[in-house]
Amino acid sequence: MKKFLFLLVLLAMAAGGAWLYFKGMPMRNKPTSVATALPSLPKPAREFRFGVLGRPSELPLRALSRMPDLQDLPIKFIPCTSPAERWLMLTSGQVDVIVASTDELASALPRYEVDLNLFPMALQNGNEQVVGSKDGATPPWVAYLPGGVGQGLALDLKDPQLKLLSLQSPEKATAMLKAGQIRACSLWNPYLDQAKSQGFEPKGQPANNLEVWVSAHGGIQTGRLSEEDELKVVRAWFDLMRQLAEQPELTQRAIAEENELQPAQVPVSLKGLDFYSAGNLMANRLKLRDDLRTQMRDKVNLWSLAGQPVGGNIERLQVDLDWLSALGLDGEAPVPMPSPADSPTPAPEDSATPISRTGGDPFDRPGVSSGGNTTQAGGNASHTGVLPGPALTSEPKQLWSSTMGSEPTSPIIASPDGSQLFVGLDDGNLACLDRTSGRVIWKYPMGERIRSAPACHDSYVEVACDSGAVASVNRADGQKHWQVQVGSDVVGPLTEDGGALLLASYEGIVTSLDLNDGSTRWSQETGANITAGLAVAGDTVVACCIDKKVRSFSKTDGKPGWQTALGDACRATPCIESGLATVGCGDKKVYGLRVSDGTIAWKRPLPDEVACAPVALGRNVWVGCKDNNLYCIDRANGDEVWHYPTRERITNDLVAAGDTIYAVSQDMRLYALGAADHKLRFKNKQANWLQTPWVQDSILYLPVADGSVKALK
Repeated sequence: MKKFLFLLVLLAMAAGGAWLYFKGMPMRNKPTSVATALPSLPKPAREFRFGVLGRPSELPLRALSRMPDLQDLPIKFIPCTSPAERWLMLTSGQVDVIVASTDELASALPRYEVDLNLFPMALQNGNEQVVGSKDGATPPWVAYLPGGVGQGLALDLKDPQLKLLSLQSPEKATAMLKAGQIRACSLWNPYLDQAKSQGFEPKGQPANNLEVWVSAHGGIQTGRLSEEDELKVVRAWFDLMRQLAEQPELTQRAIAEENELQPAQVPVSLKGLDFYSAGNLMANRLKLRDDLRTQMRDKVNLWSLAGQPVGGNIERLQVDLDWLSALGLDGEAPVPMPSPADSPTPAPEDSATPISRTGGDPFDRPGVSSGGNTTQAGGNASHTGVLPGPALTSEPKQLWSSTMGSEPTSPIIASPDGSQLFVGLDDGNLACLDRTSGRVIWKYPMGERIRSAPACHDSYVEVACDSGAVASVNRADGQKHWQVQVGSDVVGPLTEDGGALLLASYEGIVTSLDLNDGSTRWSQETGANITAGLAVAGDTVVACCIDKKVRSFSKTDGKPGWQTALGDACRATPCIESGLATVGCGDKKVYGLRVSDGTIAWKRPLPDEVACAPVALGRNVWVGCKDNNLYCIDRANGDEVWHYPTRERITNDLVAAGDTIYAVSQDMRLYALGAADHKLRFKNKQANWLQTPWVQDSILYLPVADGSVKALK
């Protein structure tokens, strides 16, 4: 027993010693589970990608880059060498949309198990056909082009001797046909018409297939695009088709320039393609769905009988168009393609259309001077639009570009001594720039967006913003001289004349402030909204109102004078020269009103509304119309003298310097036109929307919506 107890004591001592030994050893770090972080991939660039083969139905796609709703969405075109490559890129998310014929669609749909949005965008009405040689001794090959309907057209010939040959380009097919290396080939326009004119005869029936817009949502799946981006592009497409119907010459010219073609080539290339408008598509959606299904089924049957069966799931040919309801498309008229003879596109130098004129000018009297050492939008208190000049008359180069930190939202003006420039910004600041270098000297905060053009006199510049605040600022240091509140949004350019600052507010109040201290000289309610600035001639202030009336007030005390009813709302700042006020109206007319009593001297119908301030220079007045034209009108009788087409509508006020008229259009271009010779001096393209420029010392100062002001010389 004693031995047993002794052994237990020894074991306990050994265990205790071991515990003390290991306790004294340094602890090893316990392994921990480490999550291996995957490297974060950069977000793909936001851009919309089209996969293209160079077919005629793809030509209008490139003009989408000019649509206003897509200015924030870069559009890219990926050239593809074959339909197979294009479908692989579509289904893998490398492109977002392709335009496929029903032949291509019938072959691809059963093979690719992907979710698609598609709709018929055009009907082939003779755009593609087989043509061939009359010489029966030529090799019995009939060539067809990738992505078209040529293979089906060739099989439809039902000639067992003919063998099919796939070629990559219409140029190659035409060359082989001319050389007698093939008997026939399928061509699309303009190659089809060229081959016919060279004596090759049509074979079989021309194509009457559908051209189909196909999207596989690849951009959405990769995070490159949102669902709204896809819908926005489709809406822009139908807007483009509407423009093609309403403005065929202008739209075809845009398509030509974006595809680097001559303008006359576009109607020839699109001949035999009838594009669907939104109204046609939505009204005939069920019929078009059935037509599309039938055409694809017929193609599959034809190929199967010819020993070329289509693999995959044939049930995928049962497409539907129900997703189109998400677009909110409204009804529109059909979009016929004009023939080349119906749509001549003049060169820019020849585009002005002169019209004969007769009679004298009863308003050819000296104009009214604003007086005082002032500068303002429109050049003077009468808003004739004539700037100091001299004019910039040749293609300019950029002298400097100054970053504003925010989008310029007002026209730009210079100081009376020509040393400074002033422009209002979207962030509520008035920016003062050095005119020589473009350096920002100071900014004055107004708190709300500034859309009214500032005005300048002596040592001060006046500015108003959307909140109704009006301020006078020291030009030297940007410090406040005075600031007052006049009510709601101040609209149109500010007008200075005879020591008074005259302005209009959206709620319909015309106000005169003393330039010395900002005190109110007088204020008058019109009873109607106002969206434009005021013009002054002598003691008469003219205001255009939304209630279809033009009103006058005394500049001295604000006493109401005459009022003249017109056919619709007047949204543009009037222009007064030699006793005649030129007013654009929503009834698609331009009116000449006698400033003395408001009576109508003449009225000139135009295709659309004039919603920007005109320019009066010499005997004529120029107006920018929403029909995408600049019109020159005789101030004596309202007769049209000439007009010049721009790509998009003109909605910014016109200006002139010397004998040159300047207009900015919604196509992001500045147009300079000779007032006397009616010729285009130059046009300057920018990357974003433009505000009304200022021209002085043959330098043009241009506010651009990308947040910059540019000097061009």
